[in-house]
Amino acid sequence: MKFRKDINGLRAIAVLSVVLFHFEPELVKGGFVGVDIFFVISGFLMTSIVFTKLETQQFSLISFYVSRANRIIPALLLVIAVLTIALPFVIPIPDYQEFAKRAVSALLFISNNYFYSLGGYFEADSQFNWLLHTWSLSVEWQFYIFFPLFAIALHKFTAQNKFFICFLLLLASFCVGVFYSYTDSSFGYFMLLTRAWELLAGSLVYFIGINKISKESKVLEYVGLVLVFVSILFVDESTPWPGYMALLPVIGTCLVLLSKQYTSRLTGNPIFQKVGLWSYSIYLWHWPLVVLGQFIDLPYWTVIGLVASLILGWASYSIVEIRNIFSYSIFRLPNKLTAPFAVVAFCSFIVIIFLASKQFAEAYPEKVTPYVMGLHYLDKGNQRYPEKGKIVHINKNAEKKPRYLMIGDSNAAHYAYGMSTVDDRHFLLSWVSSCLNFPDYTTKPYAVWMDEKWEKQCKNNYKKIYDYEDIDVILAQHWYKKNGLVCISNECSFDLTNVSYMTVLKHQIEKLIALVGDRKLYIVGFVPAPTHSVVSCMRKIVNTDCERVSSEFSPERLEINNLINQLSSNYSNVYFINPFDAVCSKQNLCNTVVDNKNIFFDEGHLSQYGSRVMWEYISTKLP
Repeated sequence: MKFRKDINGLRAIAVLSVVLFHFEPELVKGGFVGVDIFFVISGFLMTSIVFTKLETQQFSLISFYVSRANRIIPALLLVIAVLTIALPFVIPIPDYQEFAKRAVSALLFISNNYFYSLGGYFEADSQFNWLLHTWSLSVEWQFYIFFPLFAIALHKFTAQNKFFICFLLLLASFCVGVFYSYTDSSFGYFMLLTRAWELLAGSLVYFIGINKISKESKVLEYVGLVLVFVSILFVDESTPWPGYMALLPVIGTCLVLLSKQYTSRLTGNPIFQKVGLWSYSIYLWHWPLVVLGQFIDLPYWTVIGLVASLILGWASYSIVEIRNIFSYSIFRLPNKLTAPFAVVAFCSFIVIIFLASKQFAEAYPEKVTPYVMGLHYLDKGNQRYPEKGKIVHINKNAEKKPRYLMIGDSNAAHYAYGMSTVDDRHFLLSWVSSCLNFPDYTTKPYAVWMDEKWEKQCKNNYKKIYDYEDIDVILAQHWYKKNGLVCISNECSFDLTNVSYMTVLKHQIEKLIALVGDRKLYIVGFVPAPTHSVVSCMRKIVNTDCERVSSEFSPERLEINNLINQLSSNYSNVYFINPFDAVCSKQNLCNTVVDNKNIFFDEGHLSQYGSRVMWEYISTKLP
């Protein structure tokens, strides 16, 4: 295919929007749509390459895979190699172990699936994922695997209906994407099944372009660019994605491609042409620089990061991309085996490092527990992540019958490590993120990941008390929801616009007490979390000014703890457990770091070390 400056310009727009969004999300709120632009371009180019060669009987499936591997893997491998070597000097062992898993998933092009299992793209923990951006490469590579097979079958069995069949597949994928963007937003965001329609949109452009469009059209280009920039400027993280609104950048990109403005001043300007050439490498390098900014305190980091992204992108393009280094043989292997050999070899190297770090962590647990969130508990010596919305057994092997059922949100789950290491009693845990576990009201959704799946889990989590009617209950959660409440039952009796939060909270606790019946109910109050994340500070390369003792808390923590304490005193079977008593003086001077180890993982959650410290106290209150 003849080199098209308009495509290069679109690449520049896509990568600049993504980079600006990641460095300054408030400046370019919809910059993440740049990935959608890349998908359309990739679909168009791959369709052009595959069908052009199929029609001239020159297509080779192996050659196609080799060319894609030679294009994508070298620059990706360079970034991962640099991070693999450098990060042990920057991040704690647990973070490095997680990085190793993500590095292997990225090199095997399954990181989108792995990241889906961890949570959403826009969640807070994602900001520390050094390879988060590789999810889109995995989606593209998965498309590269299946699309040529589909194209071969399409070319062999039908000559007239290529457009129609692609359109049907696009429509099916689009409907699936819209469905999951509302019901399971993480699945909708990360998966090929929900993203394939964007790549297939590029395929349709190819089929339309060779059959229908014969003249250049500036109008198509102008309309397309307007749609692209409208999506970049006005879409934001709260928009279900890739839902209906994803049509804006996708249709916009399609129109620019269809316009065939090869010499356009808008997309063909010298700056866009250079940035477009370096776009892949810029994309690879920019996100690690964004994450690095979390670990250092430098003024003007956005400017430094943007410039560094461009420089590293240019260097990677000049040294790695254009040299086609995988065209050379390694150890006398055929050239087509160079890329697979490099991937397998480096994955093996990462696995060896991971196993070594695991041995080190087992030998020196004090180096690990302050940097891992307390919800990661031990089960037969292995760390486990408690699945949300389902009953999790902790210390099941210690005794057959469970003693207590704990329900709540992540402020309940962060005690899991303490339960599994300090206690030998059998606990049941059921938790749902950011969910108030009450009969009539719960947290008003405030993030895109709080979808229908979350709403169903949250609404039903407190009902676990009916499933285990013969054991005592522990209730722990984040008690204050500044974003408001929402009714989830037919018995809501308050006008939320005219009633105080404390009134609703008191009523719902009393109702839950009534549902527990004669069993004992232990209510765990707010932890004395600091106003700033201690672990984020301790993670920084220079961390001498990190908070060790805190006396500043949001007023709601003290007020709600007092409310629960007073309320509990009215019942003979209800007991309030105040976590402040575990690490605070009578003057509410509370330790946030003990023996140079973090008690808190972030602004509200305990680290594994903190979970152990807190549970040593809480366990004494449980008979």
